[in-house]
Amino acid sequence: MKIKSMALPLMVAAASLSVGTAIGLGALPADAAGSTSSATGITGSGSVAISGPSVSSDGPTRSDSGSASAPGISASGINVLAEGGHAKASVATLAVGGTAASGIVAECNQGVSTVSVAQLPANTATTTWSLGAGGSGSATALTVTIKSGKKATAQTINVASVTCGQGQPSNGGGGDKNPVPPRGGDTPIYKPAPPATPVPGHHPVTG
Repeated sequence: MKIKSMALPLMVAAASLSVGTAIGLGALPADAAGSTSSATGITGSGSVAISGPSVSSDGPTRSDSGSASAPGISASGINVLAEGGHAKASVATLAVGGTAASGIVAECNQGVSTVSVAQLPANTATTTWSLGAGGSGSATALTVTIKSGKKATAQTINVASVTCGQGQPSNGGGGDKNPVPPRGGDTPIYKPAPPATPVPGHHPVTG
């Protein structure tokens, strides 16, 4: 009696199932999970709370603008924007007491941030103005620390903060990155038109 081996059919079936799963049975593209971007104009903690426009997005462009104020603190010309792979926050002027900073900007592109402040006030015994550091996927352009005494911190203000990762804005759509080619039966077949049949009659002579 001969016993037929089932190893080869089983291997073929397993390979077919594996290929089918990789092609279309629930497999997700590598870039399916987006990275969220965010932009915040101003936040404050301590004795006086303050907050300004803030947006976040994992693709579509989101933006906002406005101003914020609290006793002794005023921020004007705030603009924030967030979209896939990009975020930007800017504050035209931040006034704390009788001192002001201006041109405060933080921006993040594809996980790399930059910060700048056009006018940065000098530190005093009670107020410290600290320029942030860019380079990573998150940054705050300016941090202001206000002390109530020699050591105690009464107020911390973060101005123009951003975060971002890798991604692209999804506005308008860009089409499928890997379109499926049409099947052979779906490809239209064009046939040349038949030659025109001469019509008897008088034809003008040229030349």
